[in-house]
Amino acid sequence: MPPLPDWPSAHYPQSNLFVVPNDIIIRTRWTPGPAPATGVFVRAMTICRQLAKGTAVGLALCFLAVLVLAMGLFSPAFAADPDSDWSARVRIVVKAGDLNQALSLTEARIAAAPSDLEAHGWRARLLAWKNRHAEAAAEYRFVLSRKPDDLDMLLGLADVLHWAGKDSEALQVLDRAHAVDPGNSDVLVRRGRVLAALKRNAEARSNFRQALAFNSADQDARLGLDALAGEDRHQLRIGTDVDAFNYTDTAATETLSLASRWNSSWATSLTFNTYQRFGQSAGKLTATVTRNLTRNDWLTLGGAGGQDHGVIPKSEALFGYGHGFRLGNSVIRGIEASYDQHWYWYSTARILTLGGTTLVYLPREWTWLLSVNAARSAFSGVPGHDWQPNGRTRLGFPLFRRLSGNLTFAVGSESFAEIDQTGRFAARTFGGGLRYVLNNTQDISGYVAAQDRSQGRSQTSWGLSYGFRF
Repeated sequence: MPPLPDWPSAHYPQSNLFVVPNDIIIRTRWTPGPAPATGVFVRAMTICRQLAKGTAVGLALCFLAVLVLAMGLFSPAFAADPDSDWSARVRIVVKAGDLNQALSLTEARIAAAPSDLEAHGWRARLLAWKNRHAEAAAEYRFVLSRKPDDLDMLLGLADVLHWAGKDSEALQVLDRAHAVDPGNSDVLVRRGRVLAALKRNAEARSNFRQALAFNSADQDARLGLDALAGEDRHQLRIGTDVDAFNYTDTAATETLSLASRWNSSWATSLTFNTYQRFGQSAGKLTATVTRNLTRNDWLTLGGAGGQDHGVIPKSEALFGYGHGFRLGNSVIRGIEASYDQHWYWYSTARILTLGGTTLVYLPREWTWLLSVNAARSAFSGVPGHDWQPNGRTRLGFPLFRRLSGNLTFAVGSESFAEIDQTGRFAARTFGGGLRYVLNNTQDISGYVAAQDRSQGRSQTSWGLSYGFRF
């Protein structure tokens, strides 16, 4: 049994003295913590056993003192407010992943104590985690209206506004947080992220570097700087593709493309292709322009034309509209969905494709793409139109630090950029690819694919490309 601490002590700052015969002093405190309380009570019982050899009066006084001690030690536990530990219960159910139960506990607390700002703060966090951003922002603002310098609430409101795509408002809130605590690395990292989203990259880098100056081990700041290192405005890419058929000569395509992001609203792409197919050479230029309508919506328009020589379309036109969804849960981080329409005009055929593409962002940098289209074909001298479904899917995954891979599967005539992909036939394509990042500005990509067609025909394709960002 541990000895009684010296008196007074940190555990027993206030004491009552009961003097009994034989100069034995029993010291008690009315409201100690559970562990010290147990130790004092057991020690007091030991003293009473020692007093059993003394006088009857001393023994009676001792047991009376122990009774008073027990009442002082343990009665607070029975008189505790049953709602006083509501926040502890909320933390337990949040750790268990039950946000709905946590929200119910918090709202019950608010109903019982409407002025409890801690409960309102918890409700704001839980609503944010459930992607109810507007309600969460309102709850954060309620708390800040009473505690305007609460740093946790300021950061929570900034996060909600950033997730909702309101980065200008988020930056204003983070400026307030920075004024409250200029050296807080969490504030600086969040300011860096929001400034990067606003394409104010120089300021974003400055904030990430300041965060590292205050905390050199801040991984979020380092990741932010690494991400900005890849935020170059242009990408030049050069590549070649080879198609081997079992029914005709091998074909090849060379590609040179330049993709540019001019600012947070506008992006363009120029692609020049040369083709060697079926004994003919052809070339075309494709141009697209993309306008970001909001942070999560975009519209793309484009067209193409060139020397077809009967093996590629004479001209093309396209448009697409897309929307991104930020989910932020443990299974699906986000989704990008788009609707696309593409017209191809060949010398002997007209083709219209329409459909949708969905890109799902999964944990650990995995992605899943699914595209489903319908193609309407009309041929010169042939009455009527022919509709054909086609689709493809691709699973992307990391392999090592700089190496990633993908697996693809497609059905139907999934590419209409060459004449051999038009007409009435069934096909299945299996393929895979690799991408190796050389450094922050360069990468190499390659793929191989095998296509089985109806009528006993087959095609094997492979390609390699090199990209440079500047």
